[in-house]
Amino acid sequence: MNIIKYNPLFKIDYNPVSKRWHERVDCLPQKRQDLINAPLISKENLLVLKKSKNPVKEGDVFVVSPKEGVYFFGKVLEADIQHIGGDPWITGSYVICIFRQKSVSKDIKDFKPDYSNLLISPLILTVDYWKRGWIETIGNIPLSEEEKKLDYGFYEKDYIGSEGSLYKANGEGLKKIPKYFGSYGISTLNGLYSKIKTELIIDPSLLE
Repeated sequence: MNIIKYNPLFKIDYNPVSKRWHERVDCLPQKRQDLINAPLISKENLLVLKKSKNPVKEGDVFVVSPKEGVYFFGKVLEADIQHIGGDPWITGSYVICIFRQKSVSKDIKDFKPDYSNLLISPLILTVDYWKRGWIETIGNIPLSEEEKKLDYGFYEKDYIGSEGSLYKANGEGLKKIPKYFGSYGISTLNGLYSKIKTELIIDPSLLE
């Protein structure tokens, strides 16, 4: 399969993902930085909840759990992405976000989305997260007009030089740096856990 090269609409000469990382982490006490930078133990990951048998749909509300009895709500913003260039890794995947809303319950009635207070910005995952039970779908709430217009995207660095560009999940170029952004590509099978673990180290009160 031939993958068409993305068509960037503009380029930037720095990595906004790396810049944001250093702004958040470099000011932390060294002990916390060491915990963040420590490699994951091989089997370290999110807790296994209920494995999903039904197809993942846009608007699905789900929970993830980094610790017994602690849940964070998330939502599927895009389902079954169709990459405009035919990228087989991106095609068929999903864009999700997770809210900084800790809960002891998996009840969808407790779900109160606040996009100004995200734990994990939009991220691209494969269906394996649902099949393995690391993500448990608890219901579906169709996307609101606000959610459909949510300003998010993904950064990809050029192979040569220091420049990079930003894209929608389907590979369409963006004209500016969006409000919410992450690195372009599929998150690994412990990538989501690694991001959540980092947030819990930065703010330990999330587990209190």
